[in-house]
Amino acid sequence: MTAVSLYSCQTPIAADQHVDEYDIALFFQHEISKLKEENPTINKTVSNGKSSETKQVKITDWNKELAHFADLNLNKSANGFQKTIIGDTTVYSSSSENAKERTIIKLVQKSESPDEITVYKELNNLLFKNQEQLYYKTNSLYEIIKRQKVKGMGENLYHIKGEIMKD
Repeated sequence: MTAVSLYSCQTPIAADQHVDEYDIALFFQHEISKLKEENPTINKTVSNGKSSETKQVKITDWNKELAHFADLNLNKSANGFQKTIIGDTTVYSSSSENAKERTIIKLVQKSESPDEITVYKELNNLLFKNQEQLYYKTNSLYEIIKRQKVKGMGENLYHIKGEIMKD
């Protein structure tokens, strides 16, 4: 009994070594709430590589509009992100061993919340190649560029850019 109690007193309980990274999904929940409340006019451009259209609109469903951003999660243990910090910029990069999947997330943070978020995602396999680029600048704009190339079917491209107008 004494040996067990001595051993247990001298052996620290293993602390959870996992450090939570910035919660991007929570950030976008707050942004979506703010945008719903402010209801800004958006100068929105949608293009598919062949044609382009720009309109000034009021977004009725911000959850849907920013869904690509809100799905980002730096805390999934399967992601295995490498983190690099240079000044006010933090870059998270991830790629699988066979390099079929790659994700790079860049946060520019001038305060507690990011001012800019840039994401690049790529997925390659025998049948297709998907590339997705996301950019969000707080109180300014968001951009989604998605490219998919399917063997035997060609390439699809779409680009959405929303500029938040100051009413």
